[in-house]
Amino acid sequence: MTSLTRQQESFCENAGLFGVMISIACLIQHMFFMIPGWITFTIIGVYILCITGFVLLMRKSTVALRLLFISAILIFLLEGFMILSLAFSLVLLILLAYLLIIVALLYSGDAQKELRKKAIAEKEEAAKWNGIV
Repeated sequence: MTSLTRQQESFCENAGLFGVMISIACLIQHMFFMIPGWITFTIIGVYILCITGFVLLMRKSTVALRLLFISAILIFLLEGFMILSLAFSLVLLILLAYLLIIVALLYSGDAQKELRKKAIAEKEEAAKWNGIV
């Protein structure tokens, strides 16, 4: 079965860990300074989606890249909304930059291909064992 190299594994784990920490910092800042309303509660969902994407990246899931890509788009829109509402959050800007860099590195690297190969091999092995047992 193919697996990730040690460097790719450590990249996924470290990138996921730091992404979770930045996302939680954004969530805590948002919870502390928010004015209750439907828009602010929707923003909480975006942060939870970011946290979920980074946790899945730490677990080396194939879905992580898609979630992080969607999160990058939503955080970009959120940053635009914050600028239009004359608010500024440096932590949110750091999260946006971090998301864009991680998504670009994951798309340009071989880690995503290896994760797909690993998932396919695990499914084949599970199907093989289901036929035996």
